[in-house]
This record gives sequence, structure tokens and C-alpha cells, in this order.
Amino acid sequence: MANMTVEMLHSDVEDAIRDGHTTRTEAYKARQYYDGQQWTLAEIKELNRRKQPIVTINRVRKKCNGVLGLDLKRPTDPVALPRTPEADGAASVATKILRFAEENTKADNKLKQVKRDITLAGYGAIEVTVKESGEDYELDVTHYHWQNVFFDPHSREVDFSDAGFLGTFEWMNTNKAISRYNKGEKLIRASIEEGSGSGDDTADDKPSFLWSDKSRNRVRIVRLWKKDGQVWRFYTFVKGGILEENESPFQDKDGQTVCPLLLESCYVDFENNRYGIVRDMFSPQDETNQSRSRLLFELSDDRFFYNQAAIQDIGALRGQLQKRDGAIAIQHGIYGQDFGFVRDAGKAQGQSARMDRANQEMNELGINPALIGRDSQGQSGRAILAQQDGAIAEEAPVFDRLQNITQRVYEAMWQRIQQFWTAPRIIRITGDKRAPEFLKLNTPELNPETGMIQYRNRVQQMDVDVIIDQKPDTATLAGEQFTEFMKLASANPQLLEEIGTEALIKMSSLPDKQAVLDILEEKQKEKQAQQQQQGQAQAQQMQQVQMLAMQEQMAKLEKLVADTGLVKSKSQHEQAKTAQIINEQAAPLPMGLIEQY
Repeated sequence: MANMTVEMLHSDVEDAIRDGHTTRTEAYKARQYYDGQQWTLAEIKELNRRKQPIVTINRVRKKCNGVLGLDLKRPTDPVALPRTPEADGAASVATKILRFAEENTKADNKLKQVKRDITLAGYGAIEVTVKESGEDYELDVTHYHWQNVFFDPHSREVDFSDAGFLGTFEWMNTNKAISRYNKGEKLIRASIEEGSGSGDDTADDKPSFLWSDKSRNRVRIVRLWKKDGQVWRFYTFVKGGILEENESPFQDKDGQTVCPLLLESCYVDFENNRYGIVRDMFSPQDETNQSRSRLLFELSDDRFFYNQAAIQDIGALRGQLQKRDGAIAIQHGIYGQDFGFVRDAGKAQGQSARMDRANQEMNELGINPALIGRDSQGQSGRAILAQQDGAIAEEAPVFDRLQNITQRVYEAMWQRIQQFWTAPRIIRITGDKRAPEFLKLNTPELNPETGMIQYRNRVQQMDVDVIIDQKPDTATLAGEQFTEFMKLASANPQLLEEIGTEALIKMSSLPDKQAVLDILEEKQKEKQAQQQQQGQAQAQQMQQVQMLAMQEQMAKLEKLVADTGLVKSKSQHEQAKTAQIINEQAAPLPMGLIEQY
């Protein structure tokens, strides 16, 4: 198949559009019903002729939004698991890389659009490729609207794993197309002149399906991925010829070429037609609208019977019936016998019962009140979750499809990362945005022991598997547990005091409790700073008091020493004087005195 001709490629596209006409027509109808366009032009014309009100009670949108909303309430995050015990550290790094890539490519938002297409139209498409960014590559995730996608009509699998080819097309201004594919200018201009092709209205935006639109100077660019044995190839072409062709540049973990265009369907019937959850809603939705319209028509019916002798001017009668304060002139007769209104209460009651039954059938489809938590007043959190788990089983196949396309997208993203992220780079870890971390990948480092260059966080060598971490919806149960705990704690104030405010906030379900914790932390720091300042001031005061006391003690001591010295001096003086007296008394008498005695 490497030598494909443009005619062979045209055949693939036109066969896919023709054989998939039923799928595309139903997808278009499903989207119209979702948007509230539920009456055909013929029906509107007939109702206007009857002067019957056109009523649309859109139950389809609520049902579809219920499925999509429940999927949104169960957020999914990619997680890398190690294939070997040695790859445990690499798995943690790979998980951070995938989270960064998810945020950088807005993959989560694009998956929401794909899931909407799967649910409504019956199939959706998303492509995971790369684009050049300087000397490196960045991931590129693109959602394709279901109208711009075609596929092998012989494929039967919900994930199109058995498809021989998949493709997309887009209308492009001729000058823009020539600028992008400058080597194919002649082919593009030739396509404008030919301007022919298949005729499926659902494949366009909005002329019928043509290869070109000369009046608006536009050409249809087709990108087709075709499997040749075990090798995937791609072709970009117009009506006039092939613009690009080559082997797929994208590979899986085993080095095999892969198709980057991922398709997933909701259901596949016996004739390979793809359809979503709206197929089962067409009839009850039509019955709801028609019975409501007919009921209003019956209630506002002003048919009148009369005896010609009782009423002579019929035109005046009709005019008065149109007025809220109309007055009808009667010549003679008895109301109900000679004149009166034709009322058929049975018809109105029948239409009302018909509408109630249609509403009941619609309630039984898709997401029922139990699944979204209605009609559960007074029930415990565990009871609500158990009820929801039982109700969700009815829509389990739909949620399985939605989770499968999510898994495939993140696996493809990891394949592109391992294949194309070979140069050194730094990524921001998308954890706490107030304190971001940065992670180095493919960083060359010198091994001091061997003297050889080795690489840190080498992406190509990370041996991991990618799974989806499906987070359960445990908010109801967690809230109930916290309420019960607070009741227990309120009965024991000492327990609340021991636990503390910070622990209670962490246990709560506040939407931004981290901000509250940050405020408490700042308050705590301010309080600690104030206490520290007060402590320092008290310490200084105590030090001053101690210094004064010490000085006072020193003064007393000095005085005591001084007093002690004075006493000692006096004592020594007295002792000296006493000794002198004693000495004087003990001295020998002069000779003259001795002679006197």
C-alpha cells in the first residue's frame, strides 16, 4: 500500500462517508435534540396550520448532562506504576511528568469535549502528536469534532482497534492551504477547479460534502491514517492529488508504528452503526412534546355548536370568542341544547396520562434521581453512596467507554514523551502552585567514581505502565463522618481543646481550607513573635531588677566592710591605749618616790 494512488484514497473517504451515513445522520439528530431542536420542518408547518402550540420540554439535555456531570465529579489523574522494583523511583518521576503534560496541553479539557461527542453523537476523536519547539518537541493534543472524522465502515470494535484506516478533514482557505503545503500549489488549485465529491450534509460546515468550494475559495484537506500490514502510514491529500505521505513517525513502547488519531464509540449495533445514549430518548422525548402540545391545544379548543335560529351572525360569534371579555348575542334557546362549546374531557385526560407516562419512561433512562442524590433526604452518607453504586451499574458501559478513551490518551501521551523528549529540560511540578517545584529531565552528570557521563531522570529508560487513578466520590461520606465527630467532640470540650483548631480544619471539607490554615499559621507566628518580644522585655526587666539588687547588695557589703574596718580600727586603738595604761602601771617607781614610802 505504500504506492497508494489518490483515486484509491478518494475511494476510502467516499466509502466511509457513504456507508457511515446512518451513523452520521443519527449523530446529527442526537445533537439537534440535545440543543432543543426536536420538531421537524414538516411538523412545524403542520402545527402552524392547525394553530397548535409548538412545545419543547427538553429532557434529553438534562439526561446527557447528568451522565457527563457524573463523570466530571469523578476526576481522573494519570499515574505511572513501576514494572520492576528497580523502577519505583522512575514511576514517581513519570507521574509528575504526565501531570505536567496534562496541564500544559489542556488534555483534560479536550477529553471533556471528546466524551461529550461519544455520549451524544456516538463516537469521538482526539489526536496526540508533537510539534517542534526550538530544538525540542512539545506534546500537541487536538480534539476533532465528530462531523470532521471518518473511519473504516467495516470496523466493529468500540475502540476501532480493528479499523483499517481512520481520518479527518477540514475546510481551508486556498491561500492558507498553499502557504502550508507550498509544494502542492498546483494540486490545490486543480482541486478548486474540479469541485466535486460525495453529498452528505452532515460532513460539512455547511455546503454539501464537496472536495472544494470555488465560490468561497476553499478546499477540503484530508488526513488519512492507513494500516499497511503492521505499519501505519499517513496521507495528506486533496481532490487533485497527494500533498504528503510517509510512514507514521509515532511509535509505541515496542517500537511499532501507531496511529495518533484515537477514536472511541459509545455503542455499536449489529450493522456497525455507532450511536450514543440519545437513541433511547428519541421516542419518549417526542411523546412528551407532542402530548404537551396536544393537551394545550385541547384545553384551548373553542369549537362551538349552535342552532341557526339561536345565533345568526357566526362571524361576530367567532370574533367574540377570541376576546377575553367577549360577549355573545343569543336570539333564544337553551345553553347545551341549542348552543354551547364542544368539550371532550376524555381527550385532554388521555393526553395528560400520555405525557405522564412519557416522563416516567424518560426518568428511567440514563441518570435517575437516586444516582444524582435526589430523593435521599434523611439518608446517611453510606446509604446514599450504596444507592448510587447500584444505580450507576445501569450506565456502567457508558462510563467504561469514557474511562477507556482517557486511558488511551494518557498512554499515547507517555509514548510521545518517551520517544521525543530526549533533550535536557526542566519542568514545573504541578503540585502546590504557591510553592512550585522544578524537575530536571535527561540531565547529564559526571559520575565521580567512573568518570563517565550518566543521565539523571532519563525519560526513555523509565520502565513504567500508565493507569488512571479513578478518584471515588467520597464527599458525602466524609462530610457525614466529620459531622458525627463534631457531635462527639462537642460533648467533650476537653477533647476539642486537645485536638486543636488546626486539626479540626484539616479534617473538615472546606473548599479552601489550606488558605484558612495559612491564615492560622500567620496568626500563630505573630502570636509567637509577640510572646517572644514580651519574653525578651520581661527578661530585660528581670535583668535590670537583678542588677539593681546586686548593686544594692554590693553597697551594703561595702558599708559592712567599711563599718567592720572602723570597728576594728577603734578596737585596735582601745587595745593600744589599754596596753599603754597597763605598761604605765607596771613600770618601776622613781627612786625618790620609793624613799617616800
